[in-house]
Amino acid sequence: MAFHKEDVESIISIPLAKSEQVDRWHYDKEGGYTVRSGYRVAVSMQNKCSNFSPEGNIRWWKLISRGMDINCNCMCCKNCPETVMHTVWFCRKAREVWDMWPVVRKICPKKDWNSKNLLLQAYSTLNKHDFSIFMIILWLIWHNRNCLLFGRQGKTASQVPDWAMAYAEEYMGKELKKSQDPSSGSIHRRGSDDARWIPSREYSFSVNVDAGFNKQQQVFSSGAVIRNWRGEVVIAGSRKYEGMVDVQIGEAIAIRDGLSMALEANLTPFSIKSDAKVVVDFFNNKQKSWNEVALLKEDCVRLASNYQCTGYQFVSRNANKVAHFLARRALQGSEFQNIWVEYVLPEILQFVLADYSLGHVWFME
Repeated sequence: MAFHKEDVESIISIPLAKSEQVDRWHYDKEGGYTVRSGYRVAVSMQNKCSNFSPEGNIRWWKLISRGMDINCNCMCCKNCPETVMHTVWFCRKAREVWDMWPVVRKICPKKDWNSKNLLLQAYSTLNKHDFSIFMIILWLIWHNRNCLLFGRQGKTASQVPDWAMAYAEEYMGKELKKSQDPSSGSIHRRGSDDARWIPSREYSFSVNVDAGFNKQQQVFSSGAVIRNWRGEVVIAGSRKYEGMVDVQIGEAIAIRDGLSMALEANLTPFSIKSDAKVVVDFFNNKQKSWNEVALLKEDCVRLASNYQCTGYQFVSRNANKVAHFLARRALQGSEFQNIWVEYVLPEILQFVLADYSLGHVWFME
């Protein structure tokens, strides 16, 4: 059986598990396939075909050429092709909402604009408070579109601006109260926003990881460096992968690569440190999910026990420069894997020495 080229690229970009796992349908929160979840995936694929262009939507052109019947008209007015700009601005239903909020008259998008152009004009034209309301209204218009798609009741045009303004006022009120409360964490603490590399506990190791991406060359990479509690580099490495994946998947693969390197070198116990906050938060979340990142997370759990990997921590980019440099270096090189044992590359020496000195300053405090 022969596959189409674009299907092959999608298939080979799927991350493979290093541990034995049960196959799951990750479009359902329980991991099982249902007709309902399959229908939702099919509908979402149908909606992605909007705003056709040879550059951005070639895959959908080919699906149609294979005989797939796809209706690309707007879900609300059913007259025009559904694009993001049409749905949130030019559609009759969207105009009914915007007409209820006079502030938006300052914004005059053109027909050939995309959503980025719209957001940039809104950001430069509106004040901070009105821009917040503008963003909430955009979300509500899209939410109404999804409600129509799945047969649920949305908000009326007159309800949307009032709800958005009330939500913005409530949010800003809570933020103001939080900033005035000393116990809320508004005072500076060492942690995720600290620009210094912080050593691990005595007789344990820190595994800093990062991912790199090159869309032009269709490759992505991971970089990892393992240091002991004294800040000395024990081992460092990088890997390059063919194909492109979502940023969160790439960052999760970098975490798994760093974890695997520590296990293979028997450098335990260790903690994983990454500057990808969304991915780190996902790894620390106990709630079950079955998307691609969740499968990589489960892979890491199966590979390392709790006493081997003590946790996943978010660090700032400034505290993750060595791993970041290694990931970027892998994108530019011809090798697909590099490992350096008890050796510091001259290119990263300045970052290692800076981390080493700052880490000792922190340790002495």
